[in-house]
Amino acid sequence: MPENTVRALRVSPRGELTDVLLPEDTRAQLAAMYRQMDCALVEPVSLSESLTMWCDEEGFLTARPEVNLCATGVAARRGITGQPYAGTVLFTGAADEQGRTGELSPHQALALRRECEHVIRLAVTQRMANPGSLPRDEVRSIQHECAPGIGGVAR
Repeated sequence: MPENTVRALRVSPRGELTDVLLPEDTRAQLAAMYRQMDCALVEPVSLSESLTMWCDEEGFLTARPEVNLCATGVAARRGITGQPYAGTVLFTGAADEQGRTGELSPHQALALRRECEHVIRLAVTQRMANPGSLPRDEVRSIQHECAPGIGGVAR
């Protein structure tokens, strides 16, 4: 891996998973996030002590918002069900004491990729079983399947 970079995983609303390298420099990193996510504002969502999901803060304000069922499911698996997420997201490690974004370790990146693939399979299966369902129903279904305590079993 090149020096001065941070390993991240990009997940599109269509379920495309892409390993990306972000610059370590904070200003350059933010610009790279905007490009990777095709957005103007990002918001970090702390999923655990070692995992952050970067979301398009204006994802639902676009002309044609796209719900990211994978991001919504990954958050739900950690008990975060207050909202669905829209647009492309980036997963990174957590920030350090100085506020610098941490990278995903190779093990963390692989585990997260597998988790995303599982959530995507759930979403596809549900979409096939319920053609024509509304996005809000798909969100509820994914959250139900993924969130501990909502009725699903976190897998």
